[in-house]
Order: sequence, then C-alpha cells, then structure tokens
Amino acid sequence: MRALISRIGRDAGLDADYWRGGVYVYEIQTGSRALIEQTVTEGWEGRIRIMAQRGQAAVLVERLTLLLREEERQMGITSTVVPWVPSTTPFSRMFYEFEDFFQSRPADAPRRPPLVFAQEPASREEWFVSYAWGDDTPEGREREAIVDRLCTAATERGIAVIRDKISLGLGDRISKFMRRVGRGHRVFVVLSEKYLKSPYCMFELSELWRNCREDDEEFLRHVRIYTLPDVKIWTPRDRAKHAVHWKKEYEDLASMVREHGDEILGEEDARQYRLMKKFSRQIGDILATAADILQARDFEQLKTYGFSDLPGEGRADDT
Repeated sequence: MRALISRIGRDAGLDADYWRGGVYVYEIQTGSRALIEQTVTEGWEGRIRIMAQRGQAAVLVERLTLLLREEERQMGITSTVVPWVPSTTPFSRMFYEFEDFFQSRPADAPRRPPLVFAQEPASREEWFVSYAWGDDTPEGREREAIVDRLCTAATERGIAVIRDKISLGLGDRISKFMRRVGRGHRVFVVLSEKYLKSPYCMFELSELWRNCREDDEEFLRHVRIYTLPDVKIWTPRDRAKHAVHWKKEYEDLASMVREHGDEILGEEDARQYRLMKKFSRQIGDILATAADILQARDFEQLKTYGFSDLPGEGRADDT
C-alpha cells in the first residue's frame, strides 16, 4: 500500500488526499474519483480495496489495478483477489484476479495514456477573492476594507465568496487551497503592488491563467480585476518591471544553485524555483489583459462589474 501511495503521489502531488492506509484521487480523463484503502487482518494478511465512482469508474479501477499489479510484480508477491462485482453502495467496486486480468491483454496491445490526476471539480459554483492580506499598513487596511465590502455585497445576493484568510485553518495546505482558487467559477482579483510581489498571490493568478488555457477571453469570463492605485500595469514598461522582479528572484536563487548544487533545494523549494521563472514569462500577458479592460474606478462600479450578469442585476453597459 505504501508503494502504491508513493506511485500515485509522484503524479498527483497535492491533488490527492493521503493517509496511512489509503489514498483518494480524482482522474481527469475518466472523470472519476477513486478510493484505495487497506484493511489489515491478523498476522500478515489484509485486503487492498479499489473503489471508483462517477464517469468511467470501471475504466479507472482497471487502470489503478494495473498500477497495483506492477507494484506487486516488483515486490515478487501475488494476491488472491475477488472478481469484479458491481455494488449498490455509493462506490462501484471492482476487483480483478490479477493473473487472468493480465493474460487477457496481448503484448502488442496499444499503450494507455497516462493517468492525469487533479483536484476534484466542485459540485457547485465556487466564488473566491484573491488579494494580498496580512499587513496593517494604510494600504493593507484599504485592501481589507474593499474585500469586506465585496463579500458583504455577495452575501446579500446569496453568494458566499471564499477567502483564504477565513477558510484556511491550522494545518491546512495553503498550496492546495491556491489551486482550488485557480479553478474558481468567478474570482475577484484585487491587484496591488504587494500582490504582484507575493509568491502566494502570483501562484493563484498563474493558476487562474493556466486553467483558462492562457486565453484572454476565457480569463476575463472568470476573473473580475480591481486595480488599486499603488500598482502600475498600464504600459509595457510598467508590466516589464514586474517581469523583471520575478526574473531577478529566479536568477538570485539560480546563482545559489550553481554554486552549491541543486541538492540544496527540497522538492517544494525546487517547484517554487521553477515557478519564479514561469511568473516572469506569464505576468506580461496577464497584466496586459487586465489593462485592456475598462477598469472599475470605485466600489459601486466594482459591484456592477462583479455582479451585473446575475439574474435580477443590471448589465454593466446599462449603468
């Protein structure tokens, strides 16, 4: 079980949930979610159960069974397993007799595409606000006040806007929440100088851009941008300065890696190191897209911009 969790973890990373005896994943191509868990009995005996639900559940169980079989072969062990039986429980269960399963697959059978794991899509629309928080400066208090008013306006319309400051608790994974923001149905982005220098905020912005396929029209359908006076994004020179900031951050760390070797970076630090370079390449296009729209000049215009397409709300071009 540990070997299987490790195998899935190399591909899924933070997009799966893990515990000592199991793993929960969502797979994009099949549109299915799976639960793999072990039950240990007396002595050395136990059972590994693979369950899947939604989409092509049977296909996902088959593919996960293949992974399990590969791990068994490397360890030189063979399991006794129960044939597949559809279940009336919430999860459809499928168990294969491994020997029969593999004998039924010819050697020249076409290779399957790799499994692609991700966080499971939300069952309902999720709205978020992405902003730089955590400082008690006048600018910080201004950002906080805007977000407070925005969340109140959304609540009055029956919408809960999720913000990390409130939603995250002790022990929660920040990076996992940031990926969730990147897939939000609508995300209010309050741009500030601090935002564009924060690796956390920039990761959320980068995930939004990626999930919108780096397409400016798709990005503007999901994102509502409000630019504060302390940040400049209006000219190529303005935008280039932000790209230069992240290029320098990357190069400063790169010089340490060249001097001391890449072993000084753990897996997570290496990921952030690569992200700095990614930010420097992306930020110009993202900010150019933001600068190309008519910006809200005050909070009332921000409300119109953010909620005008809801039932019962006036359209932005009618106000």
